[in-house]
Amino acid sequence: MTKIEEREIHRVNTYCHRCNKRIGTIKTSSYSRDGELYCVNCYAIKDLFDEIKTFNNRYFPQWTNQDETFYSNAMAGEVGEVCNLTKKLNGGGTSGKTPSHDEIIEECADTLIYTIILIQKMGFGASDFKKAIKDKIEKNRTRMEARK
Repeated sequence: MTKIEEREIHRVNTYCHRCNKRIGTIKTSSYSRDGELYCVNCYAIKDLFDEIKTFNNRYFPQWTNQDETFYSNAMAGEVGEVCNLTKKLNGGGTSGKTPSHDEIIEECADTLIYTIILIQKMGFGASDFKKAIKDKIEKNRTRMEARK
């Protein structure tokens, strides 16, 4: 698999390789694999898992030697960064600097990356994660319906 590159598309007649949805005029990131562009909806969770694993295998070949605690702590650190930035959105902290939404989404991405690395380290894959999310949503739905 080649590197998936994030690109910003501006007012170009470009269409998603999978669904043919026009993505050229939307001011959002689209994703490329082998030179083909994909809209955000067609970029599947499996693609994220594959890209993160490929990246780690290339740049951190010993990543599987770390234990789960290393990755859960890294994930917690990233969540802390998200919390710190959102605190500053509402005037908290002493820096006086209001973070941008781009800074916050970047830290959220770091959180998800470490979550996926932890899941992979524990021997699970994208389909396991997708099932766990669906199961958790259903569990929460059942809990909320019981409150009615």
